[in-house]
Parts: sequence; structure tokens; C-alpha cells
Amino acid sequence: SSSKRGGGGGGNQRRQVRSEESELTSALSRLVCPRAADLRRLCVVPGRYAWRLACDVSVLSADGNVLDAASWAMRAALRGTLLPRVTAVEREVA
Repeated sequence: SSSKRGGGGGGNQRRQVRSEESELTSALSRLVCPRAADLRRLCVVPGRYAWRLACDVSVLSADGNVLDAASWAMRAALRGTLLPRVTAVEREVA
């Protein structure tokens, strides 16, 4: 068909890929994020400042269970993440 050769229908394929990416992102956020990092350790100043973690996952081949592979990769990446020690300094506003 022409859609497999890059002809008409490419928009449908891109929408399908975006939908799958969205589903994977949502599942990883629900399954991995709550258990992967101690949220108390991300706090710099309670109620004001905290580290925000972001993790990008690139799927090079989807020949197996992408969710399992991506979740293991995220867990390993977050487990090996070291955050610098920081101290928030309050400044007076003139």
C-alpha cells in the first residue's frame, strides 16, 4: 500500500505512534515514578523548592515488551542518579 511507502496515510501512522508514546509515558509515570525515587530526598526547601526529575526513554526496537524494558531502564537510571547537595539562600527584595 502507499502508506507503507511513505505515501498517503502517514498522518494516521504518526497519530498512532504519538498515541502509543502517550500510553507508554502514562504507564511509566504510574508504575515507576512513585517507587523509583524517595520524594523526601528531592525536597530542597519544604513547600518551596524541590528537584524535578525527568527521564527520556528511546525505544530502538519494539520486538518484545516495551513497557517492561522501559521500566527497568528507568529504574536503573534513577537508582544511579546522584543529586548535588544544594542550599537555598533567601534574598530580601528591595
